[in-house]
Amino acid sequence: MVVVQDFFKDSFSSSSSKRLRVTIVVTLLLAAWTIGFSAIPAPVAAAQDSPSPSGVEQPAPTGEGGTGEAKAELIMDLSGSMLADDAGGTRLDAAKRASTELIDSLPDDALLGMLVYGQRESSDESNRERGCQDIEVLSPVQKVDKEGLKSRIAGLEAQGYTPIGNALRKAADELGSDGERSIILVSDGIDTCAPPPVCEVAKELAGQGVGLTIHTVGFKVDEEARAELECVAQATGGQSMTADDATQLADHMKFLTQRSVQGYETTGTPFEFSETKEGAKWLGEGKYQTTLVPEVAQHDRTPLYYRIAVPKGHNAIVTSKVLANIDAEGKGQQDVRTEVDEIINETGGKCQDDGRMGSLTGAEASADSWTPTSADASVLAWDSDRIESSCDQTKWLVANNVWVYDGDSVADYRDEPVKVEVSVQFEPVLKKQDADKLNEGRSSSTGDKAYKKATFGEAKPVNGGNNAAQAPEVKSGDNISDTIVPGEQKFYKIPVEWGQRPVIAARTGNSERDNADSMGVALLNPFEVSVADGTMHFYQDSEDLNLSTDRPVEYNNRESNVGGRPVANAGYYYATVRMANYRPDEEVSGIDQPFQLAFLLDNKPTKGPDWRPTDKNGPTPSDKPILAKGESEQETSKDSSEDASNESDSSDTDSQASASSSDMEDEGMSPLVIGTVVAVVAVFIGIAGAIVYQNKKRKE
Repeated sequence: MVVVQDFFKDSFSSSSSKRLRVTIVVTLLLAAWTIGFSAIPAPVAAAQDSPSPSGVEQPAPTGEGGTGEAKAELIMDLSGSMLADDAGGTRLDAAKRASTELIDSLPDDALLGMLVYGQRESSDESNRERGCQDIEVLSPVQKVDKEGLKSRIAGLEAQGYTPIGNALRKAADELGSDGERSIILVSDGIDTCAPPPVCEVAKELAGQGVGLTIHTVGFKVDEEARAELECVAQATGGQSMTADDATQLADHMKFLTQRSVQGYETTGTPFEFSETKEGAKWLGEGKYQTTLVPEVAQHDRTPLYYRIAVPKGHNAIVTSKVLANIDAEGKGQQDVRTEVDEIINETGGKCQDDGRMGSLTGAEASADSWTPTSADASVLAWDSDRIESSCDQTKWLVANNVWVYDGDSVADYRDEPVKVEVSVQFEPVLKKQDADKLNEGRSSSTGDKAYKKATFGEAKPVNGGNNAAQAPEVKSGDNISDTIVPGEQKFYKIPVEWGQRPVIAARTGNSERDNADSMGVALLNPFEVSVADGTMHFYQDSEDLNLSTDRPVEYNNRESNVGGRPVANAGYYYATVRMANYRPDEEVSGIDQPFQLAFLLDNKPTKGPDWRPTDKNGPTPSDKPILAKGESEQETSKDSSEDASNESDSSDTDSQASASSSDMEDEGMSPLVIGTVVAVVAVFIGIAGAIVYQNKKRKE
């Protein structure tokens, strides 16, 4: 205080003007506030950010029509026979109305293209050569321009040949070679431009690789045309439907196209498992995808490998998820299973006996069941007391299994590849003194507080995503409505903070198929592992279901239930719904089962690390370790040795995560309060100085 008073005295006793005095006071006040706010640190999520690979190529973001995106091409017949007046008007008018309804029903981000044949050239016999090349792209494959495409459809005319084979080849070219691709062919007759036979063209396209499916809708067709369209669809595993009137045509077109642009899409950077340890590549943090033919085995299964380099002071969390093949009608092939079998350190010696891996019980992808598909996860925990000093943390080999049990194997599908998703996450570990400041977390549903349930209210329509990456985000208190068809699975996500308990309620009404039906609902954690699930069985009555974790999500209980149902970390949790298809011979076109979901986050957020699992694609697989920024292979090995002997004294903030800045509140006043106090004191000092000066001035 004396120093401040002397400053005021010296300053105001000089020949400075009143303006200078005011400037000094204002400057002091601004400085005081600056000091106060500079005392407030930015939130500390983790002293080391989630490791970003250094010098490793990152895959470009997926664009329209890129890898992993589902896209469809609609082919419309404009041959002369479409002018027949036997569909409550002409067949052409019915097809136009059906196409318009279809386009209105699609989500705005659906990737759809459309081409037509038979519009420009006549069907005169002398015009056959030109007529068989009369194929026009009405819209390229892109996010659908609904109004523009409907306007072009309204102006279509019919008069020409039926070049189905040539149109299929053109549609395949338009779709490209990446991602899930579907062709929906609508025709009222046979190909009039063969050879080559249209069924041979379909087989030719099927032989060009996986991912392309052709579906057909026969409108007012005879037996010859029906057989031809069925052959085309069967060649690629597609579905063939027939429509006898305009309503059926619209239903079939909507059903097939919606399923084609909204079927499950795998996400992640492409990679390949290795059947040998020597050939395994390193993966970095993020999501990956691959396809493979699952092994038929009962017990002795062949491991599939990849490698990871674990950053110092991090847990490694790896997951595996397999998808059973399901066609456009919701029919499944065979149940498939996956598991993360083991994580092995390749340094040798005692390192191979490292027992820090905590594993769950595997995951199953059911072909025709109502059970939603989820992932298997394993955690390699960072524990300095158990890390052998000589073990190189860049040399971890992850062994996975993907198989079909002998009893579940179907001979027709044994050579069919399935899709597999893999995730690699590196979670920063808190120092013990920081973790001790956080809530312990309730260990069960018994306690001093009754858990709440989600309740239903007025619902707003929301279109669920076809995978976790495309799930629409909801919030606590939301009530949403949606529809689902047999064999389909939909996703929705809700952000969950530490201390909160996610709760979902599900409801459906009478069966739209007028028969016994089942709908499975699951709550998935941020690693897409199921933490709660249930089933609604319904026929002529409604059914309700309420699901939640069995405790609030806390940092200190996120691993306490491994071996049962894991609680896992804060981050996005996913509500997922799947409907079973018990009757594979029954047509499911036009059968949309409505359902409703309600969401609740029980409890207020508490303190915890800011790190969240990433949903980004991983870096390109590498023949060398993919390291965190600033790390080297030698440093990683050296760091693990130092941590094993000296973790408790470590001050290296690059290796350990700390709790968020709100932990400061446990030690007394928060930085915000401290800064405010400093600022207020400075203000009073300034005012006091000004008063002292004025008093002295009067005495003079």
